[in-house]
Amino acid sequence: NRAPWKCSFGGLLRVRMSPGFQVDDSPILPQDDLSGQPEIAPLYVKKGLMGPGAATKESALWEIGTIGSFQSLTLDLQVTNKVKMFSRIEGMGEVALKPCMQVCCAYTAIIQTEGGDYVTVRRIKISTLHMPLARDTESLFSAVDAEALGSVLYHKLASSVLTEGITATQDICRNWLKFLMVCAYTSAE
Repeated sequence: NRAPWKCSFGGLLRVRMSPGFQVDDSPILPQDDLSGQPEIAPLYVKKGLMGPGAATKESALWEIGTIGSFQSLTLDLQVTNKVKMFSRIEGMGEVALKPCMQVCCAYTAIIQTEGGDYVTVRRIKISTLHMPLARDTESLFSAVDAEALGSVLYHKLASSVLTEGITATQDICRNWLKFLMVCAYTSAE
């Protein structure tokens, strides 16, 4: 017997990454040619997070009002300096370092007790995602998750429409497609 709703609320999302990586939280610059119209793009992209979340004063921490399986979030990452591939550890020698990202989400869920009553509970989910570095185009293409790529492209294009307009976004789509085709063709040779 499941609850009639399938979402949680009151979420907090925190992200930590290996040295050499960080969330690209550069702000969306105001557009000069909007002639007094409200700007939506700064509301869509909040400190590197695209999707239904609100930035906090802390770095790499966002508030999310509701969380459901119908939502997706995208983070823009940037490489800040050379990523260390190995580290010297006393007694072990050179040890390979695999870059990773740790995501922690605290949220409130509604569950049904054994007595049939509905109660709210606070939960936390922590995920550690390994981010293997691609050495060539083929390994990059073989590691891509189609659903994740679709979500990233959706958020990037939505942000582009809000900042650049529909015509410019069509050009961006064409350029991305050309770039991907050239990379696939070059990799196949």
